[in-house]
Amino acid sequence: MTDPREWQLQGEPAWSARRFLQSFTDEENVVYIIGGQEAPGVSGLKNDIWKKVTSFDFNNLENAYSQARSQAGGNAEEEDASETAET
Repeated sequence: MTDPREWQLQGEPAWSARRFLQSFTDEENVVYIIGGQEAPGVSGLKNDIWKKVTSFDFNNLENAYSQARSQAGGNAEEEDASETAET
């Protein structure tokens, strides 16, 4: 059995703490953070956009998901297909 994957803090973000933000990725899998509201106890809505300089590889995430599902005894692709068929 392999060790579980772990997150590593790579530094503090340039944006302030906030809630109710939106995020999306573009066609190159670059992450964007948009707007939001200041953290509790601080008032103010944010009207800014932050772009993650490093891209995010969704294939790595998909592979990790499939590996975790197979280790748990399930087949992620079959289950995803059956969920899609049911909806």
